[in-house]
Amino acid sequence: MTEKLTSDRLKELLDYDPATGVFIWRARPANSRMEKVWNGRHAGKVAGSLRLLSKSHKTKYRVIAIDSKPYLGHRLAWLYVYGEWPTHEVDHRDLDGGNNSIKNLRPATRGQNAANRGVHKNNTSGFKGIYQNKKGGRWVAQRNGYIGSFDAPEAAHAAYMQTLSSDHPEFARAS
Repeated sequence: MTEKLTSDRLKELLDYDPATGVFIWRARPANSRMEKVWNGRHAGKVAGSLRLLSKSHKTKYRVIAIDSKPYLGHRLAWLYVYGEWPTHEVDHRDLDGGNNSIKNLRPATRGQNAANRGVHKNNTSGFKGIYQNKKGGRWVAQRNGYIGSFDAPEAAHAAYMQTLSSDHPEFARAS
């Protein structure tokens, strides 16, 4: 992902509180009527809004439009604090996409980020990483490929978690 927004431009437009993860619009120099109107509407207020990024997930993320381009708040927090764009994904430790406090954010690969996800909203088993085979009724554990087939969902989930924990111990989340 190649964003053109710089850390300097971001800090010119927004204030960020690393403890709360909240971005606040800064006042702009009121050289024209347009800036005065903008300041009256936005300066001192929380930037962006929480949005669902896809229909299959239930997590909402803060999205902030800067110079007519939408940015994810957690990526902006990373840029604000570290002065550069993250090289990979940014993971929310607590799964709350609206919590952009810097202590809640960590760099992650796609696999690590996936390991920290909760159960998808269309999940019918109640367990992450498994599904019931329609033909035989057995429970199948799967992560980047087939892990095994089991009589009980708990056994399938345990096998899934063992694989997940060995692949990404810091990020493994059971549900």
